[in-house]
Amino acid sequence: MVIETLFIGIVQISFLSALMRVPLLQGTTLGLVALAASAISAVVTLQSSLIVNARARELLLPLLAIPLTIPIMLASVGATLRILNITPVAQQSQWMGLLGVSIAVFFTLGVLLYPHAART
Repeated sequence: MVIETLFIGIVQISFLSALMRVPLLQGTTLGLVALAASAISAVVTLQSSLIVNARARELLLPLLAIPLTIPIMLASVGATLRILNITPVAQQSQWMGLLGVSIAVFFTLGVLLYPHAART
């Protein structure tokens, strides 16, 4: 399943780069996509493990996930603008730092709260 997901992602990025006429198949772009995907998956996995036994879990997951993933999406867009040479280099480190901090925080919370989530 991981191989299919990677294949589809690479095909999508290559088609998008051909349509937009910008080089998106770079190491920085692929690293940014991997960072953003892992940050979003860390947020959603943590929340879904904590609300698995809730009564209205179908309603709670989007209500909890959307506010926490908006900064991740904004940071991804900001870093992508730098990759496409739209913003200066000095602004890229802030966005990449926000992505890195969000991955570290939510991954650590997920590891620490897993025993509690597995008990319920």
